[in-house]
Amino acid sequence: NEFSWNDIINNESRIPFSFSKKPSLNFGHIERPIWIKVPYSVIDDSLTYIMKLGFPALSDVQLKYQNQNGMWESKSGGRIYPHEKWEFGNRNIIFSLNNLKPNGDIYLRIKTSSGLLVSLNVFTESYFNQYDAILLSFEFTFVGLLLGMAIYNFFLWILIKDRAYIFYTCYIISILFYITSMSGIAYQYLWPKYVTWNLYSISVVITSAAIFATLFTINFLDAKGRSKKLKITKYIIFSLWAIVSLLFIPLSFGKYLQ
Repeated sequence: NEFSWNDIINNESRIPFSFSKKPSLNFGHIERPIWIKVPYSVIDDSLTYIMKLGFPALSDVQLKYQNQNGMWESKSGGRIYPHEKWEFGNRNIIFSLNNLKPNGDIYLRIKTSSGLLVSLNVFTESYFNQYDAILLSFEFTFVGLLLGMAIYNFFLWILIKDRAYIFYTCYIISILFYITSMSGIAYQYLWPKYVTWNLYSISVVITSAAIFATLFTINFLDAKGRSKKLKITKYIIFSLWAIVSLLFIPLSFGKYLQ
């Protein structure tokens, strides 16, 4: 918090950057922002380049670099911004790198409430569009399989009337929302304008997944409902999880994990 963009623009030497050869940076759970400097050399200035951050759940990402005219280009993205304010309508946090100088540095300021995991990749725009379309098709296929499992178990509950199936259905749906929230799909397609819900949604679905997994396990072990002990245990666990859920709803994902 002691540094600002003015330090980058006017007095970069004030920031103690350290060199890293790691393909990804894992800073764990920290409250303060991280500053990253990326040196570059443009191979072909006729191409448009895309920078992708490999963790869509980051809260606040700010990027700056100097263009060929010496002017600073500024871009931002992350979970604290409405999705329509992102530079691209993509589930990932990506930035276009236009009008780059032949050689220079790209600066990023990243702050998040969850684990700060950063993986930077730069592609040409044409390659990124092809690669991302293929990857998205695999992600939607996996989401479709989970949704099919949820629908299948829902109809089993309607036909058999065994509560274990409806609990399992709710568990699968919770996991489905968790995966789509972490991958950025939910924010892009389901609630792109609801920033507050996007910040807390992961905490809610993790808790709901734990509740329904517990209820499913207990009902599955006592399918015929003959064990009074299991029934009492079920009600106790359900009550405790309900209380925990209410307490954790106001917390963002990072605070939830802590």
